[in-house]
Amino acid sequence: MNIQMAFQKFIFLLFLTFSPYTLLSQKFGFSKALENSPSTNIPFSLENTPENLRFLKQEKIQIKRETENWLFFTQTPEWINKQKKEGKINTFYFEYSPPELLSDSARAKHFTDSVHLGTSPLHDAYTGKGVILGFVDSGLDYDHPDFIDEYGNKRVIRYWDQSETAPTVSPQPYNYGQIYYHADIQQSPNTTTSQNDLLHGTTVVGIAAGNGLANGRNKGMAPEAEIIFVETDFNKPNWTLTVADACDFIFSVADSLGKPAVINLSVGSSLGSHDGTDPAGELMALLVKEKRGRIIIGAAGNSGNRPPFHAQNIISSDTSFIWFKNNPAATLGQNTVFFDLWSDINDAQFKYSFGANRNAPSYEDVASTEYRFAQLNVGTPIFDTLYNENGDRIATIEIYTEY
Repeated sequence: MNIQMAFQKFIFLLFLTFSPYTLLSQKFGFSKALENSPSTNIPFSLENTPENLRFLKQEKIQIKRETENWLFFTQTPEWINKQKKEGKINTFYFEYSPPELLSDSARAKHFTDSVHLGTSPLHDAYTGKGVILGFVDSGLDYDHPDFIDEYGNKRVIRYWDQSETAPTVSPQPYNYGQIYYHADIQQSPNTTTSQNDLLHGTTVVGIAAGNGLANGRNKGMAPEAEIIFVETDFNKPNWTLTVADACDFIFSVADSLGKPAVINLSVGSSLGSHDGTDPAGELMALLVKEKRGRIIIGAAGNSGNRPPFHAQNIISSDTSFIWFKNNPAATLGQNTVFFDLWSDINDAQFKYSFGANRNAPSYEDVASTEYRFAQLNVGTPIFDTLYNENGDRIATIEIYTEY
């Protein structure tokens, strides 16, 4: 597949199929949420305008957080869809961002033993005592001996399972998932996880906060820190906003205890702008700037042997090309190509076209579309089809642009 265009900064979502598969909505992720979980509470964000603020208050919708550009609240896809159809809301941010687990080795590279001992030039020993360590990950075995102190006290003081669909108590104001308090965790065996995946989260927390009591050897970075764990739901639509909610939750608990907090995110997504200007990024930046004693750490640079999933294409001649192969088993349907493109609005003064090419060695052109202006039909889907010289349909295309 060759695609003739330059990179953009307004969101420019492109969806191509080599089968008759078609999405049901303008927004790829939202259409799936509306189809698969219409009445499930998930986080949303609307533009922070007087009209949207007035409407949410009129509907008695609790606004969890407010940043310069976004309003954050929890609702169901069917409620959002109804308000949109009735013209009560217009644009809302909804991200198609399949999340991934991330991790890396660190202890040996950071002189951790010296930090624990307070070796010169340090003036004090640092073990995490008096600090909250927060984690957003796949699940945690909080009964592991490395997360229990020498007196038998479990060091996990809160556990929010965002994947629980039938909660008895949800944390507020987020209003989804199940919250477990320290007394619940201390008295009960570890039965919290809904996703049956304890390995990655337990490994990550062990690296960061394990005390080594299990075998006397594998001690983490902050063995005396208290732990708050949020079990993320990788199937939750608009996933990045659930991560922002988790950060807000962890900092709120730390504030209530009068302690500083460090949050580790060994999870992420290959899609999105990754420039910190999306709603989740803006909210997390606000949380860190809001007061002293807050840090958020994101794992990065450890995608292993995966091919590059970010590409920058700077036009230096009349036409520039970027190539993709169709994915036989993509999450959006068999034999699809999905990517998103970001550009500064001022740079989006080019035209683009889609084409299909044969495989190596010839890479012969098989079909192509007309060239379209980058900012054509912003906010309205564009549908197109690629036909070969015999008139056979070989691909359908769905394009969605937004500011």
